[in-house]
Amino acid sequence: MNSLVALLHAESIKLRRSLILGLALLFPLGLLVVSTLALALIVKPGEGASWKGWIIVSLIPWASFLLPMLACLLATLLLNLEHQNHQWKHLNALPVSRWKHLAAKQVALGLLLLLAHLLLLAGFMLGGWAMNLARPSLHLGAPNLSQACGLVGLLFLASWAMAGAHTWLASRFSHLGVNLGLGMVGIALIAVVSQRPALARCLPWAMPMMGLTDWMGGPEAAPLWTASGLSVILGTLLLVLACWDAQKRETAG
Repeated sequence: MNSLVALLHAESIKLRRSLILGLALLFPLGLLVVSTLALALIVKPGEGASWKGWIIVSLIPWASFLLPMLACLLATLLLNLEHQNHQWKHLNALPVSRWKHLAAKQVALGLLLLLAHLLLLAGFMLGGWAMNLARPSLHLGAPNLSQACGLVGLLFLASWAMAGAHTWLASRFSHLGVNLGLGMVGIALIAVVSQRPALARCLPWAMPMMGLTDWMGGPEAAPLWTASGLSVILGTLLLVLACWDAQKRETAG
């Protein structure tokens, strides 16, 4: 356990020296800026706008494109830090179990995704309060913290499976195009499988969108935490398999 904590500390030092942390901040902040400006400048009083409707509309592009792309980019860049100059050979020579290096990467990726979702949560709460002060004529209603936490937390958990898939693939291949290509294919498949909800809930890249769909309700909606629960189970399984694969290999990348 102490070695894993030390590896996580090392990952935090590497992140401070890279643009990866900035990327994790840029995606949610960019979405918040665009959605808040749209609410402030486009929506008119009497159009039935609400705070809940605003966050749902804002999270549709997040769940269907931005979050899958962010998970792909973060995993690719995190693992590429070690592929550069064959750093895996140095790491594997350390007196630490090889699987712990990959587990630390996965935890770091999870923390970055958690940070992005916490920014979204803060932005929705602050944006709702600010908009009620700036444009009270919209009658958005008071922000609901528990509601926002539930929805944002659901999307975060629903991202665990695709994060696990990208971490494993990025550890196996040093070429950036392999993992990025998988990410683009996964995003494209979201539109294809969205017509078959039962199939979409089994596709890691579609799980956040299906979680949002289930939260909104509808005739084909599943129990609320179905997509996120499947994501956690599949993501954990992928992490175990990835750690086993890393342990048995002579060298990674």
